[in-house]
Formats: sequence, C-alpha cells, structure tokens
Amino acid sequence: MDQIPPKEKIQEALRSAWQFDGSLIPVPGTGRLFSFKKNGETFFARLNWARGQFCPEEVVEFLNHLSTNDAPVPQIVPTLSGDLCIMIGDAVALSVETDLGGEPCNSRHLHRLGAVGRGLAKIHLASEKFEKSRMRKKDLTGFVEVRLRRALSRSLPGDLRDAIKTLQTELQTTYKRLTRTSVQWMTTHGDVWGPNVHTDGEKIGFTDLGSSFAPATVDLVMVQHRWLMNDLTGGRSLFEKEMLDFLRGYLSKRPLSVGDRETFGVVWAVYYADQLSHYIEKPGTVKDVVLSRFDFEGQIRRLPLAVGEIRSLL
Repeated sequence: MDQIPPKEKIQEALRSAWQFDGSLIPVPGTGRLFSFKKNGETFFARLNWARGQFCPEEVVEFLNHLSTNDAPVPQIVPTLSGDLCIMIGDAVALSVETDLGGEPCNSRHLHRLGAVGRGLAKIHLASEKFEKSRMRKKDLTGFVEVRLRRALSRSLPGDLRDAIKTLQTELQTTYKRLTRTSVQWMTTHGDVWGPNVHTDGEKIGFTDLGSSFAPATVDLVMVQHRWLMNDLTGGRSLFEKEMLDFLRGYLSKRPLSVGDRETFGVVWAVYYADQLSHYIEKPGTVKDVVLSRFDFEGQIRRLPLAVGEIRSLL
C-alpha cells in the first residue's frame, strides 16, 4: 500500500469538499478507513488506491455503480460539487460512504448464510453491468499456474509440498480439460468473510471490496474456510450443510454456467493450495486461538481429492 496521507490532510479535504468536520476515528486493522459523525449519523471516509484493472477514481466509481444497481454495499456520498471522490496526491482518492449498520457476521449468524449468498449474487450481477470492467470468458490455465507456483514457493513441510505437487500433476493430466474450460472472469468482491459482511435484522451488506479480477467462483470457494477465521469464540471451517445454504442462496439469484460448475472443484483446490499454504508459512496472519481450530495441514493433504469431491456440492 502506498503511503497513507496525514490525518490532517484528510480532515481538510473532508471540510472543503463535503463540509464534514469533526474527529476522525481510524477503523482498526484497515489503515484506509476512518469513521466520523455528522448530525448524529455515522459515515466513513475511505482512502482508495488503484486495484487490479481500476485506477483510484474507478474503484470508487465501481462501488457507486454497485450501490445504484441493487447490490448490498455502502452508498457513496458525493462532494458538494457532485464528484464521487477527490484525489489526495497522485495515487489515492478520498471518498465518503454511508454506514451499513448492524454488526459483522460471526458464528452467531450462520443462519444468515443463504441471505449472504443472495447478496453476493447481486454484487456479481451488478458487476457484470459495469462498462469499465473487463468482463470476459477465458480458461483457468493462468490462474492455476500462478496460484500453484506461489504455493510451491513457500516453506512447507515435505508432505504438504508433495500434496500440492500431486494436485498440480492431476490438473495437468486427469483434469487438463477442466483447466482449459472457459469460465466467467469478472470484477469480484475478492475478500468475502464474516468481518466484511454486516447483518442488521433482515438486511445483509458487504463492505471493503477488493475489486479483484478473477473467476467469479473464487468469491464462492473462499467462504468455507475463511468465513469464521476472525471469530475468536466460534472460529472454524463451515460445515457442508452451512456451505450448501450459502451456495443455494447464491444460485437462486445467479445460476452458474456449465463451465463454472464443471470447474468449481478446480478453482476450489487451487485457491486453497495458495491460501492455506500462506497461513501455514506465516501463522501470524491468523490469531493463534483461531488457528488451532482449523486443520489447514489436513486440508492441504486432501487437496488432490478435492477437485472431484467439491464438484459434487453443485
């Protein structure tokens, strides 16, 4: 991340462009988000850097597009002159958004996973309509190669490295046709887990979009082992029934193509080869009290079988 502008500079920009004054409170763990109040309402000032295919202004434009196309995300509050954001320096755009309300999802909200799936589907449906997004069909060859190369570059015990190499061989032989199957790539959320999804009664809202250009199904597969990773009391992988509740909710709003269904297990296995190997190499990225409840090493050992097993979910 580029250097964060001084807090005083952010406050001055808020005063001049939005006439918002008062104290800024940094949101812990983000570095890019600050809360403040005006007339009793909570708002958030967000620093936006370039992400994937988008420049900083387009990151804000994308979020605004989602919110005006029925996606459950915060609304952008324009400046007094009607702009969606203002640049602070050359590389960062400052925007203001509404508060989603409610509370971040955790193990007490597992009954809401169907609604989470439906909400994510709305984000994907709106993303498909964004004219600046590089929507296209392409195969998974590059996705597989980059993710597995990254996983194998990490310091891992020999048996885990062997499991990932076996997966790599399976994808080059048994499942070669699937890696060359065309699937839908789009601007995804990129970071779907409990802390980034708020629930308020019957409402579900998503925040902190990563705006990653990837196969659409990446947003789906990441949920099982990451959804409760920040839950200090109930952190664990989702059970199959819970994952099915989430998937059924999503599919009720946005059915997957034949190619996306056939390759679901490939995306799953390759995503987790990369993600779980990262957690094992750098356990400090996950709180120890939570990490002890996740069998990440066992999950990696089972990856060579995951392609076929996970396809059966759909």
